[in-house]
Amino acid sequence: MATFKESVSIATSPEAAWKALVDFEARPRWSSRVKKALIIGGGPLKEGSRIELQIDRDRFTPTVTEILAPQRLALLVKGPGFKATHTYQIQAAGGGITLTLSAQYGGLMGGLFGSLMRGSVRRDLLDELEAIKHAA
Repeated sequence: MATFKESVSIATSPEAAWKALVDFEARPRWSSRVKKALIIGGGPLKEGSRIELQIDRDRFTPTVTEILAPQRLALLVKGPGFKATHTYQIQAAGGGITLTLSAQYGGLMGGLFGSLMRGSVRRDLLDELEAIKHAA
């Protein structure tokens, strides 16, 4: 299993950060890498919701496995030999918040992907955090 963790400080409230985080359908407007983001069956986002995502040329359909507003959101993508979990954590910090994104890649293909693509995964996580920061 390969695990990654990145954080960013944002001068905003937990509620404002949460609103930006869970507004997947707005992501193509504020992230150049997100080409499509759609909550299947419509919102609001809840445990079991599925999100159709296209990031650059890659397509994913993560499932929400945990949602605790305005603190924590976890998404799971599974496929043959691949399991990826992305967990977002919002914590109050001084006059703003710290947003942390943790990614775990498991299974034969997931572990291999995480091991071979460490630099790329880290850049992707930081890009996503910066886009959420901009939106919040």
